[in-house]
Amino acid sequence: MSKQFNTISEEINEEAKKQAITWQVKALTDKANRELHRPKRPTPKCHFCDAPHYSSECQVVSSKKKAKMVETKHLCQICLNRANHHPASCRVLRQTQQLCHLRKCMKRWDIHHSSLCKEDPTTPEEQLEKGIEEEMNI
Repeated sequence: MSKQFNTISEEINEEAKKQAITWQVKALTDKANRELHRPKRPTPKCHFCDAPHYSSECQVVSSKKKAKMVETKHLCQICLNRANHHPASCRVLRQTQQLCHLRKCMKRWDIHHSSLCKEDPTTPEEQLEKGIEEEMNI
């Protein structure tokens, strides 16, 4: 009787393994199918020069002109997108890599996009390095 019980339990285990593999394959094929049928994102369009790049990556327009254009086009000063949201609910506040990290701006609580910085038009990496250097010199 114990031999019969062992063979039945082995059959059940084998069937369970087959079903687990089937479910894993189904999950992978479903994910691949969703990826194939997902609509393509449109190419970004700069709000400043209308070129096919993100507004935050624009190097055609100077930071002073960008600041004026942000006001005239009613863009958010934090994310450089259309200002149809309150600044406190701007998504960039949660993902701070696009914010200006210059020590002078942070001390004044001047929250703005790094490409709109009036102090020093540098990349965010350079701003962090300069902030660290300023802190060490103080």
